[in-house]
Amino acid sequence: MKNKIEEHFDEIGGVTFNASNQVSSKEFEHEINILEEYFSSKINNVLLETWFQYNGQIFKESIGIEVKENIPILGDSKFIDFGRFFSIVNRGDNVFGMIKSNDDIFNKHFLPFSEALEGDFFAYNIIDKGVYYILHDFNENEKPNYKVSDSVENFFLSLKRETQDQLEENNTPKLVKEKVSSSLLDKLKKFKKDNP
Repeated sequence: MKNKIEEHFDEIGGVTFNASNQVSSKEFEHEINILEEYFSSKINNVLLETWFQYNGQIFKESIGIEVKENIPILGDSKFIDFGRFFSIVNRGDNVFGMIKSNDDIFNKHFLPFSEALEGDFFAYNIIDKGVYYILHDFNENEKPNYKVSDSVENFFLSLKRETQDQLEENNTPKLVKEKVSSSLLDKLKKFKKDNP
């Protein structure tokens, strides 16, 4: 019998299953034990069950989640693409390696379980049990993470197909406002002066 999340995933277009991404329960449990030891915390059962079932898989349709908070990197959009579930075992994405090599992003609080926009993450927060959108590339003045759901179950049940308007908006180039440091501005002025 399908649970609510499986039924919802079917309603929004279903998932393309790639057999090479499926793992045994023993392999999955081994990786989860490593992660729980690292975080010194148990991981949400809904996340574990869903992740095990959809390990490394991708949706057939373009799907994502609408957010309420203004996230500068999105411009005027409020829609964040859900790329795919990470493959937890070492022959896939090596989630534990990803966490260790990006400690500045995950801070021993976030467990990335899926890809969001190109290179960004959806991650489970070990402390408050919510789901966050995590930027992989940000400057010191930017907020690196945004809470998108209070719970894993609500996150999965909030995923929806991207509308035609959202697809067009997400494919439209956006000018992102950036600050230029004084020293860089001085160097540019000097270069322009020295190279007429």
